[in-house]
Amino acid sequence: NSGESLCIIGEQNYTQLLVARLCVNAFMMQPRRRKRKGVGESSRCTKKHIIFIDAGNNLDIYQYVSFARQYGLDIKKFLQSIVVSRMFTIYQLANTIIYELPKLIIQHLQQPQQQQQQQHFQPKVIVISDLLGMFVNDPHIKAEEAKNLLKEIMGSVIAIRRRREILGNSLIVMSLPYHQQQEPLRVYNRILLPRFDKRIEVFNSASKANSLDIKIVNKS
Repeated sequence: NSGESLCIIGEQNYTQLLVARLCVNAFMMQPRRRKRKGVGESSRCTKKHIIFIDAGNNLDIYQYVSFARQYGLDIKKFLQSIVVSRMFTIYQLANTIIYELPKLIIQHLQQPQQQQQQQHFQPKVIVISDLLGMFVNDPHIKAEEAKNLLKEIMGSVIAIRRRREILGNSLIVMSLPYHQQQEPLRVYNRILLPRFDKRIEVFNSASKANSLDIKIVNKS
């Protein structure tokens, strides 16, 4: 639901597919009737519906285009609706989420004052993709430092979510890897998972070939 935080956790190829589908569906939800209210085509093209923080540097934009094409969407307008932010160190990632994300939201997603009454129609998705990718792959970061950074990142995400004057009705989606046998991931996930409103876990089925096990957790 809008205004909530969602975690999609599991094997990376499945989490990426779910996030891609979600973003395409969010774009499809934009109200067609706005044009009849006098909002021109040019303003619709420049409205940014999705902010995508590519923490793992593995965004497959061709997959998004493929899904958009399946639904018969205008590919150019769809791509114009996405703002992608990439970073290459853990500290750049933390700085982006803690300090730059609120500015991005205000710049690209905030509704003009005269359109506040239509705000609940606006599909807005903020994606933080593969948050733990750099944390797991950086051999130099110490475990305690990594935990402190993750707590600060999640604290900022929660603070943004509570500031409705900034966030509006946006949905925050974060994708995470999950490997029970990998100790750092278990520690990091224990910090992150309790802070989400809902989460979806997707894995290859251990009991049935060519099948998936999906678990949905609602905090309430």
